[in-house]
Amino acid sequence: MRWGRTDTDTLPVKLSKDRRTATVGLYVGDDLDQARRDGTLDRAVLRVRLERFDPADRVGIALNDRRLEETKFRVWRPTEAELADWLANTASWTYERTVLKGPWAWMEIDLCAVLPCRGNNRVTVRWESREERDTLPHGRVSLREEPPVVTDVELKVTYRFCGKDETETV
Repeated sequence: MRWGRTDTDTLPVKLSKDRRTATVGLYVGDDLDQARRDGTLDRAVLRVRLERFDPADRVGIALNDRRLEETKFRVWRPTEAELADWLANTASWTYERTVLKGPWAWMEIDLCAVLPCRGNNRVTVRWESREERDTLPHGRVSLREEPPVVTDVELKVTYRFCGKDETETV
């Protein structure tokens, strides 16, 4: 199901050697640029969840064809205990339980220089490489067999109350 857009992929999107890019639609109802000018925008964070993410994976993310700076990505991966707790407390019929096979990671980046526009936006995730690991005899290299899967794209926006920093004293 395409949900009315023909220029984007439907989640989840499995990345591979033949298909290295996923383009996901992101609709934003607020005018974040105006909120920034008004001083009410506190923070906008783009989050992309990748299943089967490996620390050796190199992933590029772009917002409306503007590449985001990789050095500013934060990666959060659940610990074994957090994953076990999540499995025990998430209903088996939910989207996450039917799609996520693990391990996964959230890639987050604060959107400072680039903000999504009001309305339709495109988030492009590109699997660029997986570094070689586990050299086998005779010079062969073993890479993880399953490529990453883009399962979620989120935008987390927080605002200041009336354009003031909540920590300010008046």
